[in-house]
Amino acid sequence: MPESPLNNRTIGELGIRSRTGASVVGVMRHERLEPNPAVDYRFEPGDSVAVMGKPEELTSFQVFTEPGSNRANGLHK
Repeated sequence: MPESPLNNRTIGELGIRSRTGASVVGVMRHERLEPNPAVDYRFEPGDSVAVMGKPEELTSFQVFTEPGSNRANGLHK
């Protein structure tokens, strides 16, 4: 996610679950899996994020994480 609005923010700062309904269940970074990352986990460019949820929650997460998305970009660091 090189241009992702998630970069340099934590799961808690982003409020991913409360805003999308989806749960982050893992992050791949440098070929290492971080399973069930805590709310203070900070995303970095290049991370791959695994989420779980209902189809509409996954769609909401996808929209939330799109580059240029106002949903995540409007959040304060």
